[in-house]
Amino acid sequence: MSIPQRRVFDWVAQYLADHGYSPTIREIQIGLGYGSPATVFKHLEGLREQGMLTGSGRRLRLGFRASDQGAGVAAGGQRRSASASGRP
Repeated sequence: MSIPQRRVFDWVAQYLADHGYSPTIREIQIGLGYGSPATVFKHLEGLREQGMLTGSGRRLRLGFRASDQGAGVAAGGQRRSASASGRP
């Protein structure tokens, strides 16, 4: 994942945690200070291809590959504690 994609992923994860629903491309654009929604769209597409996001529009969901399960953010945008991840 590139640094810009990581910024988008983290921003979407925090938005989901705060609001309980997905942000629009325009909200991501404004929130991250991008000049064009096309830039956000490009990063979202890259994240989808990597399996880090699923869905589109207001139905974006965080997705993880098996190697990313310890990333600290559970599907749906909620932060996981060590006990919630099944690890001591």
